Amino acid sequence: VSLQNVFNYFGRQGDYIIVGRYLGATSLGLYTRAYKLMELPVKFVGQSLHSVLFPVLSKMQNDDERMGAAFVRVSSAMVLFSAAIGSFVGVLAPEIVSVMLGDGWEGVILPLQVLGAATVFRGTYKISSSVVLAKGAVYKGAVQQGVYAACVLGFVMVGKEYGIVGAAIGALGAVIVHYILLTTIALRLVRVSWFVALRRFISPIALALANVA
Repeated sequence: VSLQNVFNYFGRQGDYIIVGRYLGATSLGLYTRAYKLMELPVKFVGQSLHSVLFPVLSKMQNDDERMGAAFVRVSSAMVLFSAAIGSFVGVLAPEIVSVMLGDGWEGVILPLQVLGAATVFRGTYKISSSVVLAKGAVYKGAVQQGVYAACVLGFVMVGKEYGIVGAAIGALGAVIVHYILLTTIALRLVRVSWFVALRRFISPIALALANVA
């Protein structure tokens, strides 16, 4: 678990390090504001869910059927919430920046819109992380966090050539890869197929997008 937290630190801070080192303090300021605005709503909900889910899922550690049903059900609810938030961020980014930050922060808008697409993946992979820990698969979780940190560093290093928007695209790509791999681990642990999970996710995503439209 400690090793996992170390890798997670570099996964969360790696893009800041690269943007600050290669693009400068001004770009880092714009990028960090965009990232913080994107993660704020999902961060609080995700942390709250994790603190509740981990002990609950641990009690049903040896009951794959119950654990799998709980995982899919909670993930579907999180998909609905995070997809709606991400869609609103993408559409209303100019207004959000204007209200939250004021004038002079227009450079935050485009990276915020890019990072807003990561909201649904960030929110949902926290549920997968709870399952992996509750199952006691800490080594698999640590390895996956290492892969995530490497993806963040690698993708953002490539994306920085196109400024903070490119860095944001790199961070988005790393989050998507992390979500797919971590959720795959969680699904295998509870013996649920991707087909079953995706079938449950389609309706929440469609409903969230319909509400935005």
